[in-house]
Parts: sequence; C-alpha cells; structure tokens
Amino acid sequence: MIANMRCEEEGSFGDGSLNDKTISKLQNLIQANIDSEKTLRDAARKVDDNQAAALFRDLAGEREMQARKLQQVVRAAGLDPKTTGTIRGALHQCFLDLRAAVNSGKAVVVLEEAERGEDHIQHLYRDVVADVEDSRLHAFLKKQAAAVVAGHDRVRDLRDLYRYQTS
Repeated sequence: MIANMRCEEEGSFGDGSLNDKTISKLQNLIQANIDSEKTLRDAARKVDDNQAAALFRDLAGEREMQARKLQQVVRAAGLDPKTTGTIRGALHQCFLDLRAAVNSGKAVVVLEEAERGEDHIQHLYRDVVADVEDSRLHAFLKKQAAAVVAGHDRVRDLRDLYRYQTS
C-alpha cells in the first residue's frame, strides 16, 4: 500500500516508502516501544536505586513518545496503529520482575534486564532503517533509532558503573 500522508512533526512520507512491508515494520516498532515503555516503568518501580529508577522513568517517557509518533505515521497512512505490546514483551517484563524479586531489586540485575530489552528494540530499528534507506522516512526513523542507542548506552554505562563498584 503506497500512502500519501503528513505526520504532524515529521513531514510528509508520500514517496512510496509506506508499502505493506514498511507498515508492518512500523507496527512492530510501535509494539516494541510499548513493550519497552512498560518494562522500563516496571523496572523503575522494582529497582532499589534512585538513579537507576530515574533513568528508567526517563527512558520510558522517550519510548512512549516514540510509539505515539510512529502511531501518527501509521494513522496518517489511513491505517489503525497497534496500541498494545507483544507477548514477548510481557514475558520479558515477567522475567525482569522475577529477577528483581529474587535479587531484592539489586540495581545491576535490573539494569542487565533493561539492557536486554534495549538490545531487542535496537535490532528492530536497525532493520527498519536499513529497509527504508532511500526514503524521507529514513531520517525520522534514524532519529528515533539514535535515541534508542543513546538510551541503551545510558543503561549499559550505569550497569557497568555498578558492576565496577561491587567488584
């Protein structure tokens, strides 16, 4: 499906970039951002460290905004965007909850699980960005991907700091 559209903040994407395959990948990104947002909010509640909790809340807000912008793109293409996460995301959230409970909310453990989730969303963005490289949608997705990479790096750096402090 080729869509002629306008996304509020991000400009027009009517250059043929929104075929069925691209829309499907955008829907997957929406769900991945929803999964990430839910898991990060949950991690903020479970972790025993204020700095890690603040980081998780900050990143959850970013993922929520990214999901909303992606939903605008899909909606502008005349389709209904996904509004829920995935079973995979729910399972990851349960696993994070379990690890946090077993380890009494130890920051390094919760950060490790959060990083795993961020690894997954990074992979999805790389795939979509590569798929739409010659389109105007590329810049929009690349900006979101950069935010995901930066968030992942913040989680990794804090995890490494706590590993270093406890060794």
